[in-house]
Amino acid sequence: MRVRLKHERLARTLASSRLSQNAWALRLGLESSHLSKLVNGRRLYPTAATRRKLLRGLGLEFDELFEIENVATAPSRPPIPPRPTRNRNAPAAWSPRAWLPRHPGEDTMSNVLQEFRFAFRLIRKNPGFSFVAVLTLALGIGLNSAIFSLVNGILFRPLPVASAERLVAVYCNSPNDMLEHSPLSYPDFEDLRGNSTTLEGMLGYALTPLALGVGDENALIMGESVSGNYFSLLGVRPVLGRGFSPDEDRTRGTHPVTVLSHRMWQRRFGGSEQIIGERVRINGVEFTVIGVAPAQFTGLFRGVAPELWIPLAMKDALNAPQMAQIQEQEEPAVASVLDRRRTRWLFSVGRLVAGASIEQAGAELASLGEALARQHPESNRERAFLLRPAAQIRILPEVDTILQGASFVLMAVVGLVLLIASANVANLLLARAAGRRREVAVRLSVGASRGRLIRQLLIESLVLAWLAGGVGLLLTVATNALLNNVNAALPLPIDIALQLDVDYRVIGFTFGVCVLAALLFGLAPALQASSGHLVEALRQDVGGGSRGAFSRRFGGALVIAQISLSLLLLICAGLTVRSLLNAHRIDPGFDPSGVVMARFTPNLVGYDDTRAEAFYLHLDRELSALPGVETVTTASHLPLTFEINVETAVRESNRALPQDQWPDVDSSRVGPGYFETLRTPILRGRSFSVRDAASQQRVAVANERLAELLWPDQDALGQRLVLEPDGESYEIVGIARNGLYRTLGEETRPFLYRNIEQTGSRDRLVLVRTGADQASLLAALRQTARAYDEKIPVVDVQPVARALESALLLPEVAAGLFGLFGILGTLVASVGLYGVVAYMVSRRTREIGIRMALGASGRDVLRMVLGRGLVLTAVGTVLGVGAALLAAQVLSSLLYGISSSDLVTYAAVCGLLTGVAIVACLVPARRAKNLDPMAALRYE
Repeated sequence: MRVRLKHERLARTLASSRLSQNAWALRLGLESSHLSKLVNGRRLYPTAATRRKLLRGLGLEFDELFEIENVATAPSRPPIPPRPTRNRNAPAAWSPRAWLPRHPGEDTMSNVLQEFRFAFRLIRKNPGFSFVAVLTLALGIGLNSAIFSLVNGILFRPLPVASAERLVAVYCNSPNDMLEHSPLSYPDFEDLRGNSTTLEGMLGYALTPLALGVGDENALIMGESVSGNYFSLLGVRPVLGRGFSPDEDRTRGTHPVTVLSHRMWQRRFGGSEQIIGERVRINGVEFTVIGVAPAQFTGLFRGVAPELWIPLAMKDALNAPQMAQIQEQEEPAVASVLDRRRTRWLFSVGRLVAGASIEQAGAELASLGEALARQHPESNRERAFLLRPAAQIRILPEVDTILQGASFVLMAVVGLVLLIASANVANLLLARAAGRRREVAVRLSVGASRGRLIRQLLIESLVLAWLAGGVGLLLTVATNALLNNVNAALPLPIDIALQLDVDYRVIGFTFGVCVLAALLFGLAPALQASSGHLVEALRQDVGGGSRGAFSRRFGGALVIAQISLSLLLLICAGLTVRSLLNAHRIDPGFDPSGVVMARFTPNLVGYDDTRAEAFYLHLDRELSALPGVETVTTASHLPLTFEINVETAVRESNRALPQDQWPDVDSSRVGPGYFETLRTPILRGRSFSVRDAASQQRVAVANERLAELLWPDQDALGQRLVLEPDGESYEIVGIARNGLYRTLGEETRPFLYRNIEQTGSRDRLVLVRTGADQASLLAALRQTARAYDEKIPVVDVQPVARALESALLLPEVAAGLFGLFGILGTLVASVGLYGVVAYMVSRRTREIGIRMALGASGRDVLRMVLGRGLVLTAVGTVLGVGAALLAAQVLSSLLYGISSSDLVTYAAVCGLLTGVAIVACLVPARRAKNLDPMAALRYE
């Protein structure tokens, strides 16, 4: 019996590989000439040793490669097959060169797919390493994807309208405006859209607070007053019913119709398709529902979703105030806001006619503006009209610039977290590459090119990054869900509708971040692993060598970068957290504790000044009689909230000064008892009294800063000042202590208090100071108002201290973001430091054994290993402190009562990071300390 080789099967098996003949000979442990004879059928009866090498090297079964033949029947000499020709087009099934590609790049796709399969097998083979790498990357990629989703929703998502590229936003501008891009007055809007030939149409829109009738009560909602061509010009088709017709904003007060938002239709009316034709009560007027807007359309103001739309022609009938109003001076002779040229409150968008450019439309509007200035010099003098592409506008051009800058800063911060995560995974890959050096060397020795090896290693990195990207997208979905419900978590004056989702831009950004991360953490280990030092790698001298030293230096550099970036984020977090703690202790100039509030808007249900005054007198009388109530007052708004009122003022003797030389003054209107209720000290003079309402002389109270500004050389008491735009003269009857009015970190501002009883205001805040339980008083306040008139909308029923939480919103967000990113960065950096130290221990195991054999104690080994980690930590700390000193200057505007170079914060953060570094180094250090010297000496 003899064992005969199936040389055709051997040739086909070798032909399925891209390795060369010499490479296969090296892999199988045979001479190249011996293998060539086997392939060509010249040695049909290999020895037992050769059979074992072939079976083990090719991974085949015995009967697949050999057959047993009877010697008696076997031919004395087996036939020798002819030698293959050198014709390149000859069949390659048994040619010794058949396993080599005939052309460069041939079968590239199949090779890449094979490398992806190998990468997935490698991930399954090392689940612990893969889990740590994917989780670390998922934090960095997920945070970047989540923040980009927010930026995308605000800045990049296109308007859900037809042909948005032909839409242009129309603004007004004059030299005295605070903003370069201001809204229009309604008469100007009518003149422009009626005379423009380059715009096929212009629409107008303005946010409008409304009282929606819900049962026997009214709820305050945000609506939008729009022109009749609003939906048709935008190309928005309602999902139910229809939009407005052009006639429905021409005749005033005769078309009470409304289009509901999809959100309101679902939330308040259960998505009933029978809603068309139903009636809803808005500001006491019955409106007919004629349509429901599509879900993706939430108006032209980014982030603010109106609950319904009404025609502009119904605005006077609703007595609705304007949300965006810029007045040069009041026009008391003009009753309707739709007839006032000085009152600018209406935003406008136009659609270019086919073939017209924005430059042509801008030139035409400039010409129309000059004509209006000649026709109406008292209101349109020096007033011009500007055009901007509507697709580039998010809120206002000035606001958009701030949003873009804030978005860039936020993306830069989360980019640091991605860099830390990538550096950490690069360290892990470098450590793993040390264990794969023999594998890589064998591949190079059997013919694999360095380019293909680098491609394989990069594909492994890319697979890890894509898995992390998938987890990161899940994190983005969860973050979007939280941000879409931001109204429930933050004290905001209006509902925010971000409508964030994971669209193709977010997915494309995440894919790009994954590729970038794969290059960041995969390229250096791939180049290191494929460096081609075959003899050294095959010997696998764990003790080091020049390449091991390079790996240690490179890994150490990555850890230093991680630590410095983590320290930067932690110091910023520490500064903002301490600033937040200080903010809670800042004296705002008044005492909100023990005071509750409620905002009433009788104006929305048709109350005139007389009826509104009677309502507030009733509330004052009824609430003052409640047990525990100390004082009751009213105000237009509270300081340190989102409401700011700015006017210009001079002392009466300087009335002739040009308007642009009048200083800006913040102001509010308050009632008698305001200073006593909020405990704002009156330093000199008196506060307001009920007698001031009947007086013909208007009175005011100035703060110390305003008194010093207008009367630096004399006592302000008894002096008179003039306010614009009303031009009224006020006598200063009291000097109040300085306070904070816009933000907690501001410098002292000039502030003026006017008597609300003299100026009149139908919509007011009612403030009540009590020494009793606030919860019961809030309930009593609401019940007292309902007993008088249940239709009057009431909102913001809450303690004043809670309402003022909005002043802490910015420092809270800054502290939260920096704290989150700093903690994540520290965790990732500690893992990276652990990896580097553990890698160092594994590389120096033999050296440690020699040291211990020569008498080194465990304490000496512990000190040596810990010293390596602490040196890296010290270098990273020095670099991080330097970067933090520069970065903290940017945060100085957010810091309250603390310096950007606060020594306590820097020392605490450095100590914390050092402690984390010691813990991260302790595990591999203890492992090195407990090594058996004899086992370490035998370590290969």
